[in-house]
Amino acid sequence: MPITNTQIGKIGEEQAVRLLQSKGYGIVARNYEAPMGEIDIIAKRGEKLYFMEVKTSLDTHRDTFSPEERVDRRKRSRLQGLCETYLLRERVDLNAEWQIDVISVTLDKEGKLQHIEHIENAIWEQRGV
Repeated sequence: MPITNTQIGKIGEEQAVRLLQSKGYGIVARNYEAPMGEIDIIAKRGEKLYFMEVKTSLDTHRDTFSPEERVDRRKRSRLQGLCETYLLRERVDLNAEWQIDVISVTLDKEGKLQHIEHIENAIWEQRGV
């Protein structure tokens, strides 16, 4: 029975959480919902917040496009807005350090991890700091 897209995404996020925890990040929230969408993972290391966009694909699709290439200009803009919404809702200090990272996960057709890459500060927009 083939693995579903929902299962692919869930497995990818689990792998991303494991990677982050092994690198010393604390997980603040998962699947944080706001009116304009969802942030996959919010993590913290030291005093800095990290907003993680997890992109997962099957190895069979890796030659066509990499998961991180699916974060286009529109998606970057939406993520920026989602992060700002989180900061306002949670009353985070406006001078707090934060960034948006991408975690690219590739699975085989059974859902086993083939490759994982944490692309730090992958989405950078000039913020009025």
